[in-house]
Amino acid sequence: PGDAELTMIAARRTTVEWVLRSVALEQPAVTIRTGVGAAGLTGRDGRGDGVLLDDGTRLDADLVVLAGGRRSSFDDWFTAIGGRPVPEEVEDTGIVYLSRFYRLRDGHEPPPRSGLIGGDLGYLKWGVFIGDNRTFSVTLAIPSDDRELRRRLADPTAFDETARHLVAAADWLDGRSEPLHADVQTMGGLLNRWRDLVVDGSPVVRGVALVGDAAVCTNPLYGRGCSTGFWSAVLLADALAAHPDDVDAAVLAHDAALREHLRPWYRSTVVQDAEARRVAAALLAGDDPDGDTSDPRTFMRAVFRDGLAPAMRTDPVVLRAVVRQMNLLAPPDSLTEDAEVGARVLQCYEARHTREPEPPLGPTDRATLLALLDAA
Repeated sequence: PGDAELTMIAARRTTVEWVLRSVALEQPAVTIRTGVGAAGLTGRDGRGDGVLLDDGTRLDADLVVLAGGRRSSFDDWFTAIGGRPVPEEVEDTGIVYLSRFYRLRDGHEPPPRSGLIGGDLGYLKWGVFIGDNRTFSVTLAIPSDDRELRRRLADPTAFDETARHLVAAADWLDGRSEPLHADVQTMGGLLNRWRDLVVDGSPVVRGVALVGDAAVCTNPLYGRGCSTGFWSAVLLADALAAHPDDVDAAVLAHDAALREHLRPWYRSTVVQDAEARRVAAALLAGDDPDGDTSDPRTFMRAVFRDGLAPAMRTDPVVLRAVVRQMNLLAPPDSLTEDAEVGARVLQCYEARHTREPEPPLGPTDRATLLALLDAA
């Protein structure tokens, strides 16, 4: 019971957006203008009353919803109509993404979908993401300051060779698939960002709301972006429904809801990324990130590696709790605050010496991977 909530959509982002656009176009109250950019806000005295398009058209509005994505910046727009710049918190994720997309060849089927779909070697993180229409992608994430590994993995041959040495990806690249593009796609500048549209109980500009990555964006490694984006939009719809005749009250209610529901996920991501950067920096320097056994972080890493990870494969209670937390159906601290889950994880951790050692997820260290690439 309840497992229906754990359903996930396995599709390319472009396919999801195509479907959503098709649905939006069917709505009689929706007009989509293609090929026209927004040049700024219209208004005065700190209140927006519409949007100015780059073709000179002015669109009047009771409320302007800004959904310009993670790279958007609205300070000039706000100050131009008498508002204030948007205070923001920014933390670098410390990683760079490298991805390739593939399609299964005719006559070939996907490998069994059981076990891990990704992993973390400290110096390298990866995931295999199933798409629509027999497509899938492999993404490698490396520390942003590891220039040598980034240079090597930007080569398509080296990228595929690396993927074949990773447990979750090897079977997908055994000859049953072909790449959809020649190059390795790189995405950098990955930031965790939180924007405060309301400061000391007052909006920095009135008549405006932020949704999606324009409001809060987190490390895409954790797969939360679509969820938080949709969530922020639903929270805005709820706020407008609760305050249909008072835009200012709706914006304040939306801000309160974002702080209650989404800010904990932003803070959780920042903490996770700080620990990941610490480990990656130690490995790059040739140090042991778990060398200080008195450090509580060392114990927590050991519990995750030898307790939580194996428990997910054998204990349905732990698996469901992890999947619910990963998909934002439970708060970010739900795993540590659930006494039953904690007891089951610790029981699995304490039994670590009684079971077979975990198989390696890939090359155990960075030097081994580089040697494999040199030999290929």
